[in-house]
Amino acid sequence: MNKDGLFLNIIKSLKNSGSKYVIYIRNQEYTVTEAINRQIYHYRYRIVQILFLSKLLQNDNWQPL
Repeated sequence: MNKDGLFLNIIKSLKNSGSKYVIYIRNQEYTVTEAINRQIYHYRYRIVQILFLSKLLQNDNWQPL
């Protein structure tokens, strides 16, 4: 494996033909690009939830970055 890692190697291999692959998530059809975007937005949503709960638990001790 080269220095890019597994994820980037997969993305590079799909670069030219990724739009023809179909992925099913919860019985919904997605292209590779749509599936990746969906997952990134899901991670973002969860991170915001964790930050919100952390802020609630810390009350006055919360220190923004």
